[in-house]
Amino acid sequence: RTSSNLTSLYGTAIATLFILTSILIFLFVAPICWRWPWIVCIALFIIFGGYDAILWISTLIDKVPDGGWVPLVMAAFVCLFMAVWILGKRRSREGYLKEEAAERKVLSRFLPRLKSEAEEEEEDKPCFSKRSSSSRRTVASAVAAWEAVPLRAIEASVSEGGMKN
Repeated sequence: RTSSNLTSLYGTAIATLFILTSILIFLFVAPICWRWPWIVCIALFIIFGGYDAILWISTLIDKVPDGGWVPLVMAAFVCLFMAVWILGKRRSREGYLKEEAAERKVLSRFLPRLKSEAEEEEEDKPCFSKRSSSSRRTVASAVAAWEAVPLRAIEASVSEGGMKN
């Protein structure tokens, strides 16, 4: 209702931004992307992150009751949304992998029959037109592609929890 509440809101948001920037730069970007030594990254994080943490804690103590709670609530909703999104994607992927494993179990019974029929057709009719030769190769390549991904790999992926994020 007053301008001091608005400054509290912005102060909390900026202090949170400072500490998140320190975490991102010194614990993720510098060691992983820039390939800085971990000891240097941790030392710099202790220096800059410590200062930012003191600023953030003092801001929370002073400004949260006066309106600084707004950006914290907004950030909590964004984090909740992202967590639900990630969980939903993971469960969707696991369901897809379970469904694919079930389909492979059912269809794997027909694979030897399809393979033997393709081989018999090749032996019975030595003179094929270009089109049937091409279709034979397509059947053979489909069978080979199907056998290339073993069912055990899909089942292991399902049992490990699906796609890792």
